[in-house]
Amino acid sequence: MMQKTKAELEQEIKDLKQQLESAKTKESYDNSAKETKAMYDSYVKAGFTKEQAWTIIITLVSNATQKRTLF
Repeated sequence: MMQKTKAELEQEIKDLKQQLESAKTKESYDNSAKETKAMYDSYVKAGFTKEQAWTIIITLVSNATQKRTLF
């Protein structure tokens, strides 16, 4: 069995950390999509049309992502 050098082990740790961050990001997107779908379904269930529900979701997301400044 060949032993890895310190540099190889450090690179392996760096690569694994990058993979973990990537997985966390993907999981975050998945959770966000699930929450958005649940909101959409709730609007439709509450009596809004599918088009109205979609418009509400778009408006909420747009408002949440806009940068607001005084000037």
